Amino acid sequence: MDTTASVNHLFDEEELEDDSELSEEYLSDFRDGSSDDSESMEPCYFSRIPDELTARIFSCLHPVHDRLPLLGCVCSKWRKILKETSRLWRKIHIHSDGYKTYDYQVLATIFRVYGSQIQQLTWQSGSRVYESVFNLIPRLTSLTILRLPILWNHWVVETLAPLSKLEEVQINGGFELTDRDLLTAAVNFQSLRRVTLNSCWSVTDRGVESFLSSLPRLVDCKLKINVGLPLADVRSDHAMLQGSMIARTVAESTRAESITMLSLNFVPIEMEELWGVVNSLTRLRKLCISNCEVGQHHGTNYAWGVISGNVRFVTNMPFYSEYLVACFSVSKLRMVALNLIHLVDIIGINIVKIRLMLFTEDSRV
Repeated sequence: MDTTASVNHLFDEEELEDDSELSEEYLSDFRDGSSDDSESMEPCYFSRIPDELTARIFSCLHPVHDRLPLLGCVCSKWRKILKETSRLWRKIHIHSDGYKTYDYQVLATIFRVYGSQIQQLTWQSGSRVYESVFNLIPRLTSLTILRLPILWNHWVVETLAPLSKLEEVQINGGFELTDRDLLTAAVNFQSLRRVTLNSCWSVTDRGVESFLSSLPRLVDCKLKINVGLPLADVRSDHAMLQGSMIARTVAESTRAESITMLSLNFVPIEMEELWGVVNSLTRLRKLCISNCEVGQHHGTNYAWGVISGNVRFVTNMPFYSEYLVACFSVSKLRMVALNLIHLVDIIGINIVKIRLMLFTEDSRV
């Protein structure tokens, strides 16, 4: 389950150590297209390779890790192939663990020279995103998929406004993203089809409803409520109250069919309310429940119950000693129960796969 431990604010590039062997001046020659090439030298075997075959060889290299842009410094032919072969830059995934100044300079060069060809940009969860690199992302005007492990706020929403072709995005709100910012994002990104709202602790139920209603092409929304909520923060009480209201409001809205994943964390909600929410989300495929207070029904502590639907469940239930789980036509059922769990009854029809893990104080079943 995602947590905000993998989401950060933007980092200041001054934190990078200047240990690069490749200087900014060296890269600038390539950006300007003014580097010396081998045209005046005798033809070599590499120059006789067809452009399409050369492009296929280049496609085996990672744009950043293998420093693909530097091949454009070899000769004008290779530089031309790099610029005209869009598939080399279509998908950029950043594993920035261990990145140094050198690597970020290469990444910045890719954004400046080939940015118009990048369609998918994703960052490894928990990686650092430096402000100097982030400021180049608005140049990627062909971008359709964006996932950044940063906290969104008003400035981030406004900075990314030029990315009008976005179809998929993950928004990590924290306490800084407000209802107005969320609505501004919807106005800026009208082409969105798939959205993940993660840990937006300051938004309200009306803000989420307005956001979803303002996206005419939306077909898939993953709603992760209060993931990683810092309980020590005085604002957490308001976030928990809004969490249950968001779940109910979304279930009653006209965009309920767009919710395919629902994660409830630190959300006080009665079992009957939870049952009603889940049954209203007709396209729900995954339900996660963690650290939530649930009510009783006829003296039995219900973990959750679903009448129908192809839903995968993941839950962590540390509070009670007896549970009844009712589910029908569920493809996968995964249940993790912790801390003095004495009895679990599962009532189900057409359950394809069940994974049950029970832990007691002194034993594991």
